[in-house]
Amino acid sequence: MGYSVVIHPKILHLFTRLESRHREHEVREHLEKALSKLESGEFHGEHERKYQLLHFEKEFNVDNLWVMRIDGNWRLLYSIQGNTAVVVGVMDHKDYDDVFGYKTS
Repeated sequence: MGYSVVIHPKILHLFTRLESRHREHEVREHLEKALSKLESGEFHGEHERKYQLLHFEKEFNVDNLWVMRIDGNWRLLYSIQGNTAVVVGVMDHKDYDDVFGYKTS
């Protein structure tokens, strides 16, 4: 059983931006593969701790958050809502560290 994958409307502009930049074309390909994995039922990623979820909980009305590496530098953030994977973020490693309070080495 796979997930129905939905891109949250608040982040649709990120997908458009990734498509329009030549340098980020490869990131878009990795992103499409990651979304396909979710659609096929492959469950990937790390579960974020509750205290790290607060921003996304308020912004996107989700109660869980998963982070999947989509290549060496980019992260896909999603929430499982029943049979649906709701994508709530795509960010590079530096932004991910900033958002979640990790120290970048």
